[in-house]
Amino acid sequence: MSATRTASVAVVGAGIVGLSCAHALMQRGYDCTVVDARGPGEATSFGNAGSISVGNVLPQSTPGILRKGLRMLADPLSPLKLDWPRWPHYARWLVDFVRNGRAEAVAPIIDALHALNAAARDAWIDLAADIGADDLLAHTGYLHVYSEDASFAAGAW
Repeated sequence: MSATRTASVAVVGAGIVGLSCAHALMQRGYDCTVVDARGPGEATSFGNAGSISVGNVLPQSTPGILRKGLRMLADPLSPLKLDWPRWPHYARWLVDFVRNGRAEAVAPIIDALHALNAAARDAWIDLAADIGADDLLAHTGYLHVYSEDASFAAGAW
């Protein structure tokens, strides 16, 4: 039997968010125990390949999303599927999603995401310096590649 440990705070999850929270709490003088059945960086954080992408500010709903969504629903091989019996439960959400994809709604969302991401970038840089890992950050760009002109045009937003 392992020894019982006590802590002021237990953080569940040893991904980047959990470890960052534990670090911030420890900086404030709390004792922390991090609990994760799979180990550090083995669950959610494993799938992001370590990318901190502050430049991705385009919301999921953009002009043309309704047309694109309807085409995807008509395609049996599309990844978009709806649980039709549950339709009444999420119809309002879908209407709001499409409405928020109008051109006049998207621009303020992009501005807000950019402001959040810019502040987050600075926080990541500070955190890396605090834990002596700033050499692990690579300040690179992000490249979107399109195989066809039509795909590029469709992704104009």
